[in-house]
Amino acid sequence: MPTTRGYRILVQWIHRKHGPQRHQQLSRGSSARRALNKALLSFFKDKSKRLERRDAHAAFRCEVWRIPK
Repeated sequence: MPTTRGYRILVQWIHRKHGPQRHQQLSRGSSARRALNKALLSFFKDKSKRLERRDAHAAFRCEVWRIPK
């Protein structure tokens, strides 16, 4: 049975008007890949920040860290 672990996800992108942007959030998953997929889904689905994150669809960079227990 897989155990879920906490991961810190950092998403960086270049906004055409505001320059470099970054968003950091926590996510849980049984692997870094699953936690990253869950974090990116919530990142792009957030309607309140849609205009600010529109340029992230073109190119973005992600970093993932496992949170120690």
